[in-house]
Amino acid sequence: MKYLIFLLLVLPIFARVEYVEILNDERKQFFLTSFVFQDGGTIDLNLQYLKLFGGSTNKQSQSPSIPIGFLIQKINSFPSRSTTEHKIECSKLDSAELEEDEYLIENSLKRWKEGFQKRVDIKKKGLYGIFFRTCLEKENVSFKLKMVLKNGKNYLSVGEIKLPSIYLFYSICYSGFVLIWFLFLKFKKKNAKCTRLHNLLSILLIAKLLAISSRTFEYYSIKNTGVPKGWNIPSYIFSFCRGVLFFATILFFGSGYSLIKSHMSSKEKKLLMIVLPVQAMTNIAMIVIEEASPATKDYFTLWDLLKCFDIFCLCLVLFPIVWTVNELKRGVNLDHSNTRTIEMFRIFRLFYTITVVYIYITRIVVVIFTRFLTYHFFWVSVFIQELSSLVFIAFVAIQFRPYPNNTYVNVYQKDDSESDEMELQIITFPKYKKDTDLIKRDIRKKYGEEITEDFENVDY
Repeated sequence: MKYLIFLLLVLPIFARVEYVEILNDERKQFFLTSFVFQDGGTIDLNLQYLKLFGGSTNKQSQSPSIPIGFLIQKINSFPSRSTTEHKIECSKLDSAELEEDEYLIENSLKRWKEGFQKRVDIKKKGLYGIFFRTCLEKENVSFKLKMVLKNGKNYLSVGEIKLPSIYLFYSICYSGFVLIWFLFLKFKKKNAKCTRLHNLLSILLIAKLLAISSRTFEYYSIKNTGVPKGWNIPSYIFSFCRGVLFFATILFFGSGYSLIKSHMSSKEKKLLMIVLPVQAMTNIAMIVIEEASPATKDYFTLWDLLKCFDIFCLCLVLFPIVWTVNELKRGVNLDHSNTRTIEMFRIFRLFYTITVVYIYITRIVVVIFTRFLTYHFFWVSVFIQELSSLVFIAFVAIQFRPYPNNTYVNVYQKDDSESDEMELQIITFPKYKKDTDLIKRDIRKKYGEEITEDFENVDY
């Protein structure tokens, strides 16, 4: 954790007042940033220094006649690897070749070496990208640039203007959720057993509340000043903790640990030792990349790669749920007349379905929304993602809440040393309010009168 805090302190803070420093870069064109402007939006650029180095001699170039400049132009969608790699012709560095919604910043190499400050007034609203382009053939470039992007007095992009209110709304929701959860734990029935998993869920709720509250203050600060004023540091720290705790919660609840069995199997422990470190490293890498400038080499490639790792980890946590459902199937085969075992099978099968839906919405649907919605509705993807997280955590809390006599199934290890399979032995069950005869009838109607070995082939 101390290394994470160190990284956040030493890295430049990127908001709507952005700092970009390029060192000895051989690229002739790269993307700097994007912003959705209203009518009358402004861009302030402050180039502090520029150095050019020959590709072979590594000496500063003396080629004042070759054009070099920043080009501001409309882009069709939010920045990605495909939308930022289109080639800008050198003719664009001539003011006479510019279109109505394009702006050129300083095409004189002499002015670049001296440094400059310039303001651009955006005439037409829309999504704009800022690109660097040089027509130098062999020289590498180094420069330091400060950019200030505004919509009037508001430093947020058009699609982000509603984000402070959205994060404030979910901060209030999670505050109420945490209060209700802790009151429930305090005033639960005396014979309701509170396990370690319920304590883990409590810590997850607190981490989520702190993360989204920090993000609220961060966006309000950016809106008014252009910089997060340090609020991004607790936001990233709590988001990191929330991410690791979230994966741990799914793994433990999905395995049924302390709910339907007293310990985890060896394969579940191995999966836990793989997923949590990988997810932790992925979260740290995503924080570092998010704090970096899009002008960084392979920025979008690295970001897409980390997203793939995130989805991979989420898919891995589905395995314990599948294993638990299979164990419950075997429990039904041992005594298919016990409707409470069947109900536990239905609960964990529902948990599996909800987890898959959550992964699909937060990792696929949200990305599609971001890619294809107009820039005015960027906030919709954030709203959907936070709503999905809130509903999923609420489902887990309600479904697996402390309940009287919640020792559902006792699991014991087989004596056969060659097998690591977990056998099920049915013991005591809680008294559910549902009509057990109705549950039995529904299950038998779907799977047949006799639940035998064919039950293993049920598509859950």
